[in-house]
Amino acid sequence: MSENQKKFKVIFHIVESNRGGEVKKFWNRIGTAWVNNDGSMNLNFETFPCDGKNVQIRDYTPKEDNFGE
Repeated sequence: MSENQKKFKVIFHIVESNRGGEVKKFWNRIGTAWVNNDGSMNLNFETFPCDGKNVQIRDYTPKEDNFGE
């Protein structure tokens, strides 16, 4: 993994939904983040959740097609 890939992160909004008495979580990718040399981050949102709750920044992994698993 290159140094740039180590600094690349994915921003998710996790939405909980009650479906037939069962709570399910849906992970929606909403943007990307990059770690700067000083440890700060630049965030690039493609969309932003209205409720502003439960947003996570995670390291990028190549299995991203299955995010949230």
